[in-house]
Amino acid sequence: MKRMTRLFAGLAVAIFFVAVSGAAGAESANYLGPSDLVPSPDGAQLFVVCSDGKQVLAVDVAKGAVVRKIELAASPTGAALSPDGKTLFVTCGGPDGTVRFLEAASGKELASVPVGHTPTQLPQ
Repeated sequence: MKRMTRLFAGLAVAIFFVAVSGAAGAESANYLGPSDLVPSPDGAQLFVVCSDGKQVLAVDVAKGAVVRKIELAASPTGAALSPDGKTLFVTCGGPDGTVRFLEAASGKELASVPVGHTPTQLPQ
């Protein structure tokens, strides 16, 4: 129960942060477009997929702060984390859609696999 409470608190922090960041300016360029959330296995981090911002944010739940921004060349549409929490799989949309394999701890891209037009989800 404590883990779920922590996870929901982190979720609320992540949504608030992305909403406030996106509302900072009236221009749509400032809107990050959160579209998916993926918790780490221990619940300490949340990965926030920001489709319009072409990035994934890593949010430290305890600190209530973004600790890393992972910039992507294409708009991310979904994500999943490996069971050990070491690899983040991110679908990126567009005509030449891909699944990006990222090192969760650093955001470093490990691989990119072409999968066709606009992939949207990965199994959790």
